[in-house]
Amino acid sequence: MIQTHLILSHPDDIQRTRFGILRTISFTVGAMSPVLVGAAADRGFFEEAFLALAALAVLTVLSAK
Repeated sequence: MIQTHLILSHPDDIQRTRFGILRTISFTVGAMSPVLVGAAADRGFFEEAFLALAALAVLTVLSAK
């Protein structure tokens, strides 16, 4: 549902390119998050890392509107 909304919110001539870029970024962030949170937790910053993930989730939801 969100992907369809993202695709339709862009002009026709750049829909596929922009969606591909957004999808690549989201997959990269999703793949790196466990590594970064694990590294932060090992150093005693688990709460801060979890808060950063929550902030990123909020920003993602707000940018989809």
